[in-house]
Amino acid sequence: MGQMAEEQAANILPPRRGEVLALAVDATARGYALGSLALGGATPEGAATGRQEIYVTVQAVTADVWLYFAPATASDLDPATAVAAGGTLSFANTYGWRVPSGTEQAFRLNRAQDKFLVCRTSSGTATLLIRASSPSTL
Repeated sequence: MGQMAEEQAANILPPRRGEVLALAVDATARGYALGSLALGGATPEGAATGRQEIYVTVQAVTADVWLYFAPATASDLDPATAVAAGGTLSFANTYGWRVPSGTEQAFRLNRAQDKFLVCRTSSGTATLLIRASSPSTL
């Protein structure tokens, strides 16, 4: 499986016409279903195989975007939450990952697990650009 990840990472696909998604994001956490979205030309809903992995590159435009991927839809993402200084370390469903405005980050999705994208801003609005940046493992 590691070799496939290396092959995917070495085969960066360009942004292609009709394969870039621009998502308007605001300060309300919303979940978006990814199952029927063709990333890299395939959807897990249309495939008979279970595990499908693909690199997805996201870029935040005009404001920071907080996000996580989840097996079910959710709306509990809150960038203001944190473990208190001196508190007990624990993971929480409300924590997310920040994509700073003007930057892009790549994530390798397991489409059997990462079925929803949950995202929001701290305040204001942003555009989140999303594209498949590798071939699928199908």
